[in-house]
Amino acid sequence: MTRRNNFILAVASTLFMLVAAVFILGNGQGKTPSTKNSAEPYIARSAVQAEKPAFRTHDKCTDAEEACLPPEQPPVLPLSGSTIMLDAGHGGTDTGAIRNGIFEKDINLSVTLKLRDVLVKQGATVILTRDTDIALSLDERKALIALHAPTLFVSVHSNANLNPLIDGIEAYYYNDASDTLAQSIYQAVIDGLGEHGNWVRKRELAVVHHEFAPATLIEIGYLSNPAGRALLVKDDYQDRVADSIYKGILNYVSSQRPGAGSPVTPKEPVAPAASPVSDQEAQPRATEKANSASALTPTRFRIGPPPLVQR
Repeated sequence: MTRRNNFILAVASTLFMLVAAVFILGNGQGKTPSTKNSAEPYIARSAVQAEKPAFRTHDKCTDAEEACLPPEQPPVLPLSGSTIMLDAGHGGTDTGAIRNGIFEKDINLSVTLKLRDVLVKQGATVILTRDTDIALSLDERKALIALHAPTLFVSVHSNANLNPLIDGIEAYYYNDASDTLAQSIYQAVIDGLGEHGNWVRKRELAVVHHEFAPATLIEIGYLSNPAGRALLVKDDYQDRVADSIYKGILNYVSSQRPGAGSPVTPKEPVAPAASPVSDQEAQPRATEKANSASALTPTRFRIGPPPLVQR
């Protein structure tokens, strides 16, 4: 009996050890071994990862347990692919119009820098003729346009007249290819500011009299008008001016895309409170600008400052 009992105990001990081995191989949790192909690795995911489907490209999407979705694409901004050159009128010793100690060159530059920031946020590459208070001749500005051949060119100015009652928005262009651009920005500024418009006119102004790019010069208001001057110096008003010009640029760029119709619907200009500005009345403005330009010290021709490219 003793030998038989020893045999039974040995068999029982062996069986117990086998059961224990199976338990240990199952990580001590009594799990049934997986029937999944042992060649496929186990993928651990956090709770947050598990809630989101895995992104795989179509050519590698073979796992039925994971979603087959196209890869995420970077957002396309409204002005992506557009190169826009901005010109802050006057600068340096060329002050432009002056009223009550306010220089036109400073208003122009402030609005232009604000406009640059808006355009860059919308995907445009922006080139500035100047970003500080420096003097550039008209030939230097034209040379920069020719050098960079932008998608479009916009020169920002503030107006002045001997008659302080005159006010309003104006836009100028020369080539027929620039007419749509001028109309688009002119209308957007009128709508955005709630100001009346005087006109969009074809004129031989140096910065628009070329074929390097569609070009317009926008006059954003009259420094010689007390009410207009009070608005032009305000930071929030300048923000509105910049945003309005941006919308005009966006409308123009959108209209030039294949298959797009022109979104610009020019409205009839609203006459100013005073009598409309005649060419004779506007002459002092041209004389004033000519006098300020003649005060420039002649310098050796140069292309200007290093290109001020913002992306």
